[in-house]
Amino acid sequence: MLRTRSVIVAVCMLICLVALSKSIVAKPPEEASAEKPASSASVRKLTKMPEVFGTDVMESTPLVYKGRPLMFHSRRPTVATPGRGETYLLLEDVETGKELTRLGHRHSLGSAFVAGDQINVFAANLTDDWFHDIYRFTTTDLNTWKRELAIPREGNEHLLNSSVCIDPDGYLMAYESDVPVKFCFKFARSKDLATWKKIDGLVFAGAGNEYSACPVIRYFKPYYYVIYLHARIPGHNGYISFMARSKDLATWQLSPKNPILEAGKGEGCNNSDVDLIEIDGKTYVYYATGDQSTWTELKRAVYPGPMVEFFESYFPAGAEMVEVSTRNKPVAETPQQRDARMSWWREARFGMFIHWGLYSVAAGEWKGRPFRRIASWLMDAARIPLDEYTPLVDQFNPVRFDPDQCVRLAKAAGMKYIVITSKHHDGFCLFDSKHTDFDVMSTPFKRDIMKELADACRREGIKLCWYYSILDWHHPDYLPRRAGDERSTTGADFDRYVTYMKNQLHELLTNYGPIGVLWFDGEWDSTWSAKRGKDLYNYLQGLQGDIIINNRVGRDRQDPVAPADRVGDFGTPEQKIPPTGLPGVDWESCMTMNKTWGYKTNDHNWKSTAILIRMLVDCASKGGNFLLNVGPTAEGLIPQPSVDRLEAMGRWMRQNGQSIYGTSASPFPKSLPWGRCTTRQLPDGKTRLYLHVFDWPRDGNLEVPRLRNEVSTAYLLADAKRSPLSASRDDESLKIAVPKVAPDEAVSVVVLDIEGAPDMK
Repeated sequence: MLRTRSVIVAVCMLICLVALSKSIVAKPPEEASAEKPASSASVRKLTKMPEVFGTDVMESTPLVYKGRPLMFHSRRPTVATPGRGETYLLLEDVETGKELTRLGHRHSLGSAFVAGDQINVFAANLTDDWFHDIYRFTTTDLNTWKRELAIPREGNEHLLNSSVCIDPDGYLMAYESDVPVKFCFKFARSKDLATWKKIDGLVFAGAGNEYSACPVIRYFKPYYYVIYLHARIPGHNGYISFMARSKDLATWQLSPKNPILEAGKGEGCNNSDVDLIEIDGKTYVYYATGDQSTWTELKRAVYPGPMVEFFESYFPAGAEMVEVSTRNKPVAETPQQRDARMSWWREARFGMFIHWGLYSVAAGEWKGRPFRRIASWLMDAARIPLDEYTPLVDQFNPVRFDPDQCVRLAKAAGMKYIVITSKHHDGFCLFDSKHTDFDVMSTPFKRDIMKELADACRREGIKLCWYYSILDWHHPDYLPRRAGDERSTTGADFDRYVTYMKNQLHELLTNYGPIGVLWFDGEWDSTWSAKRGKDLYNYLQGLQGDIIINNRVGRDRQDPVAPADRVGDFGTPEQKIPPTGLPGVDWESCMTMNKTWGYKTNDHNWKSTAILIRMLVDCASKGGNFLLNVGPTAEGLIPQPSVDRLEAMGRWMRQNGQSIYGTSASPFPKSLPWGRCTTRQLPDGKTRLYLHVFDWPRDGNLEVPRLRNEVSTAYLLADAKRSPLSASRDDESLKIAVPKVAPDEAVSVVVLDIEGAPDMK
């Protein structure tokens, strides 16, 4: 005997399996439908039993064949690793405890499935000390077995565990893979269990590139349910079991009660490799314990109700559930793929930031008293209790908001994308969210501002992007509380808040079309971590694979590091431009026109148009983007001083935009004494330098220090005729003869084409 089991355990198992023929033989799809759970379901729970059903076995599947209770195991020696070559499939008679047959040498069990008079066993073959393809073994007499390929791997892919269920379209298989992420599972369909067709484009990897393996799938109309191995800790440690459900295989809800199985005392670190059956109205769940390295044991848990009720009990009505997508799951990007994803953003260089919300109603004042801090922080600055701040919802009615006018203003200014505060720190949402009433649909306005803006952006060809605050002063589960918030923290659950946040972000990435950037903020509280940030980043990439996410999704905004080590795609210096940029890192400087984020009645400290243009140029010359803020009023109007400056910047950009869009950083090691420089590589191997002159030379000679290249041509970008400018050289610099009067008072641009790459040795 390869499995150690007492007579008592054998008898228990026999009793459990006697009625199995009624429950696990393949049923027509119409019989596998969900019914309303019994009223007692709410108090029923899955209970672990003390029996150990075997050692040195991993995946196990109970079944009844022609009235005979059987158990399939994957016999995998664990002590004498590397002994995987000894892995095989073992079939036992439960009644006698005898081994009936061994088959599938160097195969590991996925699952066994009875269809009529035929047993179908799906198992992965072991080659070169790893698992490759999935094979199907069939028999009608337990003696003669036929083996045929079911699911072939692709390229260097490795396929492991699998499970089959019946649905209205035939047979559905969920199978484990290590591509594109390690590990995940995919899906395939069949009409006859012999020929399988993979479902392209669907990859389940949990809530964000998580280790998700060993799927067991069932169908009860209208849901597919899957139980899968989730690795709490990467690698072969900390295995627990999660549950998810879906109506279409594309969008899944994770059970709010996860994990459904977690290692207890004496179970090592493993509760996984699940299979389950229904017997006489009860559900029996078999699972592996141990460490998957030196020891394993097979155990069982019981739910005192039918299988459909068991599944439904993990999805209570009204509970917040994380939704995950199996489409476009994140993969490890190559540098070329990252460049392709970032290309539009790098090309754009200039965007509009919009800070707008309930704080626009207060406009920097509370109870007649102005506050010095920025407008969007008024709730915190004035220590406003939640019950006093919330009524601002009844006053927010931006009847003069015109999304098309707003987008056209940004476009005319030369901006290529808009980032708007979908939710700021106060927790108020400018979009229609089914997860809160603290949103724009509860205001007198009752219009989804984000939907209208999304439509306007599409009409004008502008990329729409979301700002979203991780911090939330309104939500009862957000921790820690802000100063002055006297609400009790008893019962508050930050994990529940994260679920709420993911659900809102799911709405923002699935209800409004393609989104260019998710711009996070409010990540500084101790409850948020780089690990949570990475999880969120991967979750969002799973919803829209091409989205760009800033570094505030993690915890490294103050210390930008190499792309391979950080969370997020670009750095976010705020209200400043780094003296030398952030070499090797994509970055974007966000800036206000006056001194506040959001509308503030008494802030008239407006930057001049010249300063704003020079800030834009400064960012581009250092390889960064410039995100310039506007703060609409409570009526929905962008303040006139902002409009005036944007219109002036637009006039400059219409003439000089090519010196900004898609350019690279200055090749000069130090700032130029008269201004800045951006570059562009030309198809013929030449380099174009855009010399942005802030201080026009009075003597008519623009001196370019240390540049040794041969000059191809030079001209003023403002000169439609491109009249050539003469260039001469002395020992240390190049001198370009320019007119006495600058073409533009703010920034004039001289185009200088040189042979080859810049040489300043």
